[in-house]
Amino acid sequence: MKFKKLLLLPLLMASLSGCNNGNIVDIQILSFNDFHGAVKQSEDGSQQGLLNFASTIIEKQNKVKNGTVLLSAGDMYQGSAESNTGKGKIMMDVMNKLGLEAMTIGNHEFDWGVDTIISQHDGDTKNGEANYDYLGCNIYQVQENKELSRVDWAKDYKIVERGDIKIGIIGWISTTCMNDIATSIISPYEFTNPAERIVDIAYKLRNEDNCDLIVAMGHDDSDFVNTELGTNTKAKIDLIINGHSHSSYVKENDGYNVVQSESNGAYLGVTNIRYNREEKKVISMTTVNEEIQDVKNKDQEIKTIIDDNLKDINKVVNEVIGKAGEKITKKIGGKWIANAIKGATGADVGIINAGGVREKAFPIAKGSDIKVSNIWEMMPFDNMIKTTKITGKDVKGLINNSDNFIFSHTTEEINALNDTQEYVVAACDYIFDKPEYCFQNGKDVTETLLLVRDAMIEDVKAWTKENLEFMPSQGAKVGKITQ
Repeated sequence: MKFKKLLLLPLLMASLSGCNNGNIVDIQILSFNDFHGAVKQSEDGSQQGLLNFASTIIEKQNKVKNGTVLLSAGDMYQGSAESNTGKGKIMMDVMNKLGLEAMTIGNHEFDWGVDTIISQHDGDTKNGEANYDYLGCNIYQVQENKELSRVDWAKDYKIVERGDIKIGIIGWISTTCMNDIATSIISPYEFTNPAERIVDIAYKLRNEDNCDLIVAMGHDDSDFVNTELGTNTKAKIDLIINGHSHSSYVKENDGYNVVQSESNGAYLGVTNIRYNREEKKVISMTTVNEEIQDVKNKDQEIKTIIDDNLKDINKVVNEVIGKAGEKITKKIGGKWIANAIKGATGADVGIINAGGVREKAFPIAKGSDIKVSNIWEMMPFDNMIKTTKITGKDVKGLINNSDNFIFSHTTEEINALNDTQEYVVAACDYIFDKPEYCFQNGKDVTETLLLVRDAMIEDVKAWTKENLEFMPSQGAKVGKITQ
């Protein structure tokens, strides 16, 4: 019995090293999506933070040395004060250290504009430099003649090698993500239907580049696309990694697996593949979503990277600007934000998109300090306020035609507006710029250059200046802000 244990030990060690027992090779693919700059560990433990997440990855990498591939399905940076302040630099620095191979571009990578995406591969480490590839095989630029050309800041694929096993990684973004990006940013671009193009690329990777394994990674959650990819007969795709919907699932199908790992670093997708190099086929493949826990032995190099990035950022985001005089829920907070942009612009009505107010920021307990970081958590996006004059009838049309807006006024108050009278309406640019709504057809369209988030911060400070606790259910106190 002792002899058998000793005999098994070297075989076990070979397996854990990523290679190999003769012709059998072990490959571990670690995947995540929609991290949204979740740098800090939350007090309630619902978010374990970047240090625990990265430390878990390092533990996994050490168990399958030379056989692990780390991948991200997009929306990595945008979502917290700690990450947004440096436009994702803290995330990039950590991912560089972890050896991230590739990231699919998600819709929120566009939030700071395409110039920022390009700058993250421009060689300047001061503004954040990603040592991993950005993928998006179906992102095209619309030319003046309406023809489409592939953008040069998103690659179709990346090939990585582990031992003598070649792994082709193809990235794409959902066509529906165009609706989730500000019109002013996305209008020169188009996301084409991805499936046929991905299959063609997979065929090239298999037959011209001699890839042994194919991973398709999309900032997408379409069962239809997944099925098209997984069941196609032209080029086998072994693993599909999803993102965007913040779902957590593993789907093990006949010959291919699909995984999505929630959001904010709650889970890590772990796919273990045993591959026979002689027969050139997958012997077995298992995929699980592992919940991230509070790691006892946190990696000190990662901790240093995070701490160095946070030195100046913490001074800003930890500033206390008020105290909550009531329990603040998303419903109360959303209506208050609409009131804050109304007050900050001197408008008659304020409107924001409900999806821009993030659920994870709430509730805020009565008596809690209100910090700048709380405001960033509520509204992490750099949405600007725009104003216009439209008729009461137009305002009513907005409240009747959209379930996605939050108004500064009740439905009854909106419906009481005079149909023919003109009202100044303030709205965040995300909804203001969409042509399906009436904002741009109004009079005196004004780009205020004031961020929604800044209006929120100034309103909390206005309560404090009056020696009052912050009571957002009572509206906003901020006056018109001039830039």
